[in-house]
Amino acid sequence: MKRTKVSRRNVLKILGASSAVLAAPAIFSRAYAQEGGFSVGIPGGYEKAFQNAFLDPYAKEFGVKPTPILAGTSTVEIKAQVETGKFFYDVRFSVAATGNEVLSAAGLLESIDDIDSADVRAIYAAMPEAQRRATFLPHGLSAQVIAYQDHLKFENYADIWDPKKLPGARALRGQGKDSVEAALRSMGKRPSETAAFLSNDDGWKQVFARLDEIKVHVTNWWEEDSDITRLLGAREVDVTAFPHHRAMAAVESGAKIKYNYGQSMTTALGWVIPKNSPQAEAGRKFIAFCSRPDRIAAFTQDVPMGPMHPGVMALLDPAFAAKLPTHPDNVGNIEAEDVAFWHKNQGKANERFKEWLLG
Repeated sequence: MKRTKVSRRNVLKILGASSAVLAAPAIFSRAYAQEGGFSVGIPGGYEKAFQNAFLDPYAKEFGVKPTPILAGTSTVEIKAQVETGKFFYDVRFSVAATGNEVLSAAGLLESIDDIDSADVRAIYAAMPEAQRRATFLPHGLSAQVIAYQDHLKFENYADIWDPKKLPGARALRGQGKDSVEAALRSMGKRPSETAAFLSNDDGWKQVFARLDEIKVHVTNWWEEDSDITRLLGAREVDVTAFPHHRAMAAVESGAKIKYNYGQSMTTALGWVIPKNSPQAEAGRKFIAFCSRPDRIAAFTQDVPMGPMHPGVMALLDPAFAAKLPTHPDNVGNIEAEDVAFWHKNQGKANERFKEWLLG
């Protein structure tokens, strides 16, 4: 493992992206604004799907083609744009709900819950009220699934913690939040119980004592989704928990693995607009367009997130839809992460986890 080097490289990427934002000439924003255009920040790996599902159809319908901008995953990128007034993109796709908490609390985002769209309202209405945020509109869910080699059968996190019952190489994500939540699942705690259980130091001690039990059996503390996908495909790891869409892609690529939604925790990914974006209204119009069931369905076929709009499932192939976390057959096994708790405690979890892992 080379966690320090990986972390340092990631930091450099973030700083590099922020520097690019700061250095980007302001005339760039003015130029496309004058032409009636706007730009959309999208994460790497989504380019083709985003082009086919959103950009090209929008250009065909409205005569304006949004400019796609490759965006980083750090909230620092949006913070830098708002604070400098030099906007690299006007609207951002696929920000995690926890990232929205950070940005919204700092006053760095526009409100988008007032977009005049029946589809936007349908998505908000489908969410539990406690999870709705004025600055954030989910486009889909990513769910942590238990993935394992196809000759084995892991049904839940307690099985991962039971090497006597099911021997094999375990892998867990080398981050505090993910490993703490995995330990809690193995103790029978639901995501909605995380905050109460970790409300005092005794709860934290119990979690790390639980991690002590499995530490010697974990052969890889992975960081990137691509790393664990490769390890599973090469059969170097017998079981892990990682995003459902990665598991689906691995199976499609020929990996001999199975997965299930037992005790699955979900993370919402969605749209945000940076505060004072010069093309905020164009961004709102684009979000409304992309929230249509037909557009979400087109994107989901390439990037199988769990759609939030209740009208999407009927547009998908039934066999494909049944594999998604928000399908009626799976929705009873999933539960959203507590974004408010992790907004306040993710740093603490990462520090304690780092000390524990090196100890």
